[in-house]
Amino acid sequence: AEQWIRKGIAAIEKHWPGIASQLRASFIEMRKGEQDWTRVAALHADDFFVEPSLQTFQTLQQAAKRAGVWPDVRAAAMRYLETGARPQPSTPSWPLPESGLKTTTEPRLIHPPMTDQLIDIAIAEKRPDEVLRWYDQRKPRPRGLDYGWFAEDRIAEAVMEAYPDRAVAIWKQLAEKQIALTKPKAYEEAAGYLRKVHRVQKQLGKEQDWENYLASIRRTNERKRRLVQILDTLSGRRIVDVM
Repeated sequence: AEQWIRKGIAAIEKHWPGIASQLRASFIEMRKGEQDWTRVAALHADDFFVEPSLQTFQTLQQAAKRAGVWPDVRAAAMRYLETGARPQPSTPSWPLPESGLKTTTEPRLIHPPMTDQLIDIAIAEKRPDEVLRWYDQRKPRPRGLDYGWFAEDRIAEAVMEAYPDRAVAIWKQLAEKQIALTKPKAYEEAAGYLRKVHRVQKQLGKEQDWENYLASIRRTNERKRRLVQILDTLSGRRIVDVM
């Protein structure tokens, strides 16, 4: 069965990657049935180095923990994300054997440090210092190719307890980007971020800073009637009071 799986993957991987992936999953299940966790971890390591992501990292983590080699595997995986240096088999720093399953899939083009993946892992591991470390090292993105407002919001949420001022700064930036779109829907999105700014600054006893910031946004955008209405509700004023 293993021989046919190997032959099948080699024959169809380039043209039918979905079927090859199913065969690979069957191969992994066979190793799990044998409780060969070292080999299972090696197979998942192959997946991680071809397609590094939080998901492939966590799948590798589960298998490597069962094999009792996670600390060394994690160190090598993080080194790969940071520098692009893939661990070499049969070296003291890499505890896993060859997976026994050749693949023709080319690893995707990488540009270390892979900050998006490093941020995702740091958030999952609840390490706000690392979240900010890699957030601050992210390369500027061309317009339209940004990491995404949702991801920025997650970053702010992840560091809010340890670094509230940094979270506030991120939410302010997100709000201002939305306001600059000059669309009613974007104004509503901005209001969501501004509410988070208010929540944190209230907890910090910085209500005056919040009032000053809100007033400055209102002055800068006083011609945007719909936005001003939304800002007035954030300040506690009802729309009917200002119409």
